[in-house]
Amino acid sequence: MRNIFSALQKLTPSLSNLRLSCLGFLIAVLLQAGPLSAITYTPLQTIKVGKTPGPVVVIPSAHLVYVLNQGAGSVSVIDSNLLAVRKTITVGTTPVAIAANPAANIVYVANSGSGTISAITGVQAAVTWTVGGKPSNLVVDSGLSKLFVADSSGHQIIIVDATKGTLLATVPLPSQPTAMVLNIATHALWVAGGSASGYVAVIDGTKNQIITTLSGSTIPSGITSISVDPSTNVAVIASPTGNPSAGIAAIDGNNNYSVTDEAVNPGQAPMATAYSPGGDEFYISDNGDGVISITLGNGLLSLDDFIPTDEIGDTSLALNTSSNQLAVATPAAKGGFLIDLFSPLSANIVHDFNAGLTPTQMAFDPTINRFFVSNSGDNTVDAYDITPHSTIAAYEGAFSGNSISYNYIDANPATGMVYTARLGNLYAINELQAAAGATGLSQDSAGVTTIALGSPYSQAIVANPATNKIYVGDSTGLFYSVNGATNVATPLTVLPSSASIRALAVNSAADQIIAWDYSSGSVFVLDSATDTVLKTIPLAQASQAFAFADPTKDLAYLASDHYYAIDPTAGTVVNSIPFTGITMGAALNPAANRFYAATTGKLIYVINTTTNSLVTTVTLPQAPLAMAVNPATGNYYVSYNDASDVTHVDVYSGSTNTLIIDLPSSTYPELGNAVSIVVNPFANTVYVGSDSGQASNGIAAIDGATNAVSAVTSNPFDDAAHALVMDLASATLAGGGYSYTSLWMSTSDFSGDKIVPISVKIQGVSDSQTIATTPLFRTHNTKPTIKIIATSNFSANATALVPTHAFCQLDSWQGTWTPVNLTPKAGTTSSQIQVKIPIALKTGQHILYVYAATGDVATIQNGSTGPNSAVLSPLGTLVFTIEK
Repeated sequence: MRNIFSALQKLTPSLSNLRLSCLGFLIAVLLQAGPLSAITYTPLQTIKVGKTPGPVVVIPSAHLVYVLNQGAGSVSVIDSNLLAVRKTITVGTTPVAIAANPAANIVYVANSGSGTISAITGVQAAVTWTVGGKPSNLVVDSGLSKLFVADSSGHQIIIVDATKGTLLATVPLPSQPTAMVLNIATHALWVAGGSASGYVAVIDGTKNQIITTLSGSTIPSGITSISVDPSTNVAVIASPTGNPSAGIAAIDGNNNYSVTDEAVNPGQAPMATAYSPGGDEFYISDNGDGVISITLGNGLLSLDDFIPTDEIGDTSLALNTSSNQLAVATPAAKGGFLIDLFSPLSANIVHDFNAGLTPTQMAFDPTINRFFVSNSGDNTVDAYDITPHSTIAAYEGAFSGNSISYNYIDANPATGMVYTARLGNLYAINELQAAAGATGLSQDSAGVTTIALGSPYSQAIVANPATNKIYVGDSTGLFYSVNGATNVATPLTVLPSSASIRALAVNSAADQIIAWDYSSGSVFVLDSATDTVLKTIPLAQASQAFAFADPTKDLAYLASDHYYAIDPTAGTVVNSIPFTGITMGAALNPAANRFYAATTGKLIYVINTTTNSLVTTVTLPQAPLAMAVNPATGNYYVSYNDASDVTHVDVYSGSTNTLIIDLPSSTYPELGNAVSIVVNPFANTVYVGSDSGQASNGIAAIDGATNAVSAVTSNPFDDAAHALVMDLASATLAGGGYSYTSLWMSTSDFSGDKIVPISVKIQGVSDSQTIATTPLFRTHNTKPTIKIIATSNFSANATALVPTHAFCQLDSWQGTWTPVNLTPKAGTTSSQIQVKIPIALKTGQHILYVYAATGDVATIQNGSTGPNSAVLSPLGTLVFTIEK
């Protein structure tokens, strides 16, 4: 995209003066053959906070958002999952800036009117640290445990201990400081300021003393923002009011702090800067002409490349480094833009977001892809769900006319593979290969391997991560075990030739496959290591069934015209409950010991899986289409079509079994014909798929906190998604359609050719109870030891940018993020730690999530130009099993 912008400028020398009016037209002409996919983001929730909210910071490990209410002398603490204010905390007089230190779980507020710092831990009342002067900007260095406070009246930097608040030093400045940023590699604080004339001072954060001070004609006055590339030690400053010949300047810290100026047009008004390690670039918002200018991180200012926003008044910037998204606020337009910086598919990478009155500051919670905007004009904060982002259309084969209902889908989270059984074939789709090879064109089969089966009547599919085998039922007498490493399908002859396997499940506590035979009604229990039959359990024949395994209890459940609780090891039925009608949708919540079955008798059966007894029944208006449960909240979801053919998705409370909300397709057309429902408990989002994309959208998202419904970007070539699956390790959503399996990735940058500044690798540590380490870590140890390795991938100076912090969470709903300190490994760009799981885990499959950060975990400047964004890794995951 940036090359296109640059080429357009070279073709049109005068474009710099006409880019707002001409660029959109030229791009449309040049790229008219390519798919344009723009999303307008609307708030999930508008949250009322205090008067004149401004700066916003996030502590991702706690899922807490801190909003500084500048007109009320308070901070509103918002739960980023529940999207509600948990507490309002009083701070000092005239608060102007805020900074977060997730490593210490402390948030700091600069109180300009009282000369104090308010230190907030979690949702506790603030502790006051007296520093004197007029604190204006804040930067925290969590590696050195120092807080740098800009004193606008005393013209100095006050340095205090970041956990105790004790004064460490003061460093005098030439005049008033206006912006500052930390180089996380060198621990140098860059401070910009001055009114009549500008200056930049560089302070050694380890010695608390000035390294150099730059001033003169090359440094503009009125500097509002400064950012630094920690790998090249280059800083970029911006001034909307300085001499146009020096409205933007770059300072090369590795070249005797040499200054390169960039001439800007009158009225361009560069306002805010942000550094992106993913592209090793700086972004600059131009307040006066509606573009985001781009320059490299090597100090060579070349602003030929830019991104048009087509809106005058761009101000503050925020960056999500884990997904390479840039946000820009445009207060006059009551909104702003989310920009997919490196999306390889779409010419339209700029997406509007609608906000309240005078949007001021922004922040991301990257662990759950939430985005927050403070609106100073109406005292609110808007919260957005910004995932999934881009659609990858993985082509499988032309639609042959058979019913799409022969689509079945599953994922192996340990290998990042999605499997779709459709019309005589099993399609193995490598998520990363499909993403890297995506072109946005039709019949793009990158990452897709076709595995021929014997019948067009697919019936069931399940992937077993422990053995990397995929099991497929494909009509009578055709049952396959597929090697996930070789993609070879082997027909299994251990079952009767009359067997027609139509429901499958994996018991990860014992590495068993549960297979239901439509022909006889029997359940076969197979050893997945040897593909041999362990037990045959006769049941009554039924027209349809759903199979589940509960590894925490080492039980299996079958829902047909009965509920069957089965002991697969003993080969016995523990209990059965008759149903009215046949099951059309079912769901298991092992966390709450509940099983749900929705039947043609217009009933939902709620069953206690501890006692295997009926808790209650819930009456439905019509026969159901699909069902799912969110183990994080306990809420369950059922879809059906009413007598007027309007589709409904009803949300029920798992604790009271009462209806929370009815969501009809007459109000939300993207919910039309909801035949598949899956849940991402990590993001508290429910996805709904349909056979055909009514209202041109085959996928809808329901926010679990607010029940807000939004359309997900549809595949431009196939908007059907009869069967959905969620890969909880990669947060990839997949939907099987007529000719494609659509993949919705959790990031806008899925090409694989950009820098991931920090990467994380996790592995299980072998001991006497280890069963296997490949393809999955499997153990009998309920408290296994895990090794975490975080690596710095910065383009330069990587050894100085080794990650120092990591945060861990288990299974997305078991507790909050736990911080751990990483130990750098000498002579490498990596750090590591071995941690023992602190609680005894239940048997079954688990996923450990980890993200890592450098010393600058999260900082922010003041209320005018916005944050210096945190540098976080994408989530790393380890899929493993605890077996009996």
